Amino acid sequence: MTAVRPFAIALGVLTVGSACERSPTEPPQPAALSASRIGPIERPGKPRHAIVLIPCSALPDRSVTKAIGPAGGSITVGPHVLFIPAGALKRRVSITATIQFRPKGLTGKEGWQVNAIGFKPKLKFQKPAYLVMSYANCDPAYVASLLPKQIVYANGALNIILENEASDDYPDARMVTALIDHFSNYAVAW
Repeated sequence: MTAVRPFAIALGVLTVGSACERSPTEPPQPAALSASRIGPIERPGKPRHAIVLIPCSALPDRSVTKAIGPAGGSITVGPHVLFIPAGALKRRVSITATIQFRPKGLTGKEGWQVNAIGFKPKLKFQKPAYLVMSYANCDPAYVASLLPKQIVYANGALNIILENEASDDYPDARMVTALIDHFSNYAVAW
């Protein structure tokens, strides 16, 4: 089983629905999305200026807190979902996911922001978690680009990309997925 399959499985929750009987850490199989997948995109990450964050219309301010333990679970904030597999956490942790979209020091299209999500507390997973981020509210000129979208680890100001995460882009669903091994700030870029 490749690392790509968990992304496709996680993506299915947002597109197929979650009405089936299953564990919250075992998303259903995606029906038609695998054909639209672009990826994996693997680019080793070194700090660089975030000139490739995709401009998006602002999402409503949202913050969600949920306790998740060794059995795993998921947390949804706005259109984004984090799936934490069983065994990824050693103990029960109260996790806060917050939509972030106001980068500091960036110039660009007026009124446009970025799609970003921040997680607290600081922690590192025993097993990688699966992050699914939507870019459905992003600038159509960038979304229509043939360049694959990806999830990036960014600084708190959202103006420097610290690491490019290996990602899978699903342009038909306007979603991108990545494995993450720690909590921080993540954004959609290309």
